[in-house]
Amino acid sequence: MLGAVEGGAPVILDGLAGSLPGLLATRIEPAVQAHLIAGQRSRERAHAAVLRALGLEPLLTLRLRAGEGVGACLAASMLLQGLRMRRLAARTVE
Repeated sequence: MLGAVEGGAPVILDGLAGSLPGLLATRIEPAVQAHLIAGQRSRERAHAAVLRALGLEPLLTLRLRAGEGVGACLAASMLLQGLRMRRLAARTVE
């Protein structure tokens, strides 16, 4: 996670197991916070607490507990589509 952020990449968090490294990374390097995106909030009770500690609002609340990164994949798709729509809208203004 620290390496991705060092390279300037955003990091989409998914579930408790994927969000805990984000919390630890922000404790090591507070600048990591600006790169974190909460893809979804899972069913694990502790996950909501971790997201609150990170100050993140999840894009999706799917209540998944699969642990396969499904929420992050869906959130990444949403973000990419949003960027695409933004680029298309900017072209129509010209």
